[in-house]
Amino acid sequence: MVLETLVDEFDAQIEDADGGRMDIIIDGFHGQFSRRDLDVIFNESIPLYRPELFEDEVVFRHKKAVALEEKVNKDLRLLMASELMFANEDAYVNYMNR
Repeated sequence: MVLETLVDEFDAQIEDADGGRMDIIIDGFHGQFSRRDLDVIFNESIPLYRPELFEDEVVFRHKKAVALEEKVNKDLRLLMASELMFANEDAYVNYMNR
């Protein structure tokens, strides 16, 4: 479901890889998707040491990558929270009915 969301909602290009991570591209940003943590990190979201030494375009692109990474991961967390809620719906209903 998470992979479908990445493809459908973010037009992600995902390449299967060995191990716990898959290569991913969203909106021109390259990164990795963690199979264990179900989150995305982009290469360009890594904090810049002394951003004042970088060209404005690099700083702008970094900020854009950080914002996109935050949005993607927030949407994935919401998806997982809703799935957990529905997965435990019977237990919740039983608890409320006692």
